[in-house]
Amino acid sequence: MSLTATPSKNTTTATTLNTLPSSPHNFASPQSLSDWLKPRLPSESFALLGVKPGTKNVHNLWLKLSQGETSLVDSSPLIRTVHVVLVCVTAKHGKVLVESHQDLSDGNIRKRSRPFSEKMKPNEYPESVAVRGIFEELSFVIVGAGPNPEIADNVTIDPNSYEMWVEERDSSSYLGFPGWVFCCFLLECQLLHFVQMNSEIGVVIK
Repeated sequence: MSLTATPSKNTTTATTLNTLPSSPHNFASPQSLSDWLKPRLPSESFALLGVKPGTKNVHNLWLKLSQGETSLVDSSPLIRTVHVVLVCVTAKHGKVLVESHQDLSDGNIRKRSRPFSEKMKPNEYPESVAVRGIFEELSFVIVGAGPNPEIADNVTIDPNSYEMWVEERDSSSYLGFPGWVFCCFLLECQLLHFVQMNSEIGVVIK
């Protein structure tokens, strides 16, 4: 695994958008993506996509490409790029929210032990991604959070906590993509009103 990190502070987060580069092709279907990937990936890695426990299949990758959550760079090896917002969530008593594990669709469990995170969609700001992710994943434990994702009254984001860096590492979900690049954004926020969370739902307050 190779890792490159160059953190920098910046309080003007409103100027930072998810501007992922376009993939080299618009794949009309999972099959067209599969046909494009097959000669570009090691045959063993391609055969194990979605088969080896913990990996995702070509259809899942196609959905992420279609939704703009990831892009592919036609290089050797292939590079999959995503923008991720890491959210350091604290409660009023100072404890920090940690994602303990992830339940995969194939029934396997992936250990996480890291801050809550959410992928950016095209033209999103880190702050809006943080609020969206908190609502989508944690609304059932936030007191007063209804069907409207506007939960600013319950979430306070520290504008001075913004950091950005780039990581390059192997992908455990998609074999054969050793140049997996993350553009990471870190934000600190506080939940003002919530009920107790526990490891049974994959998150834990430490």
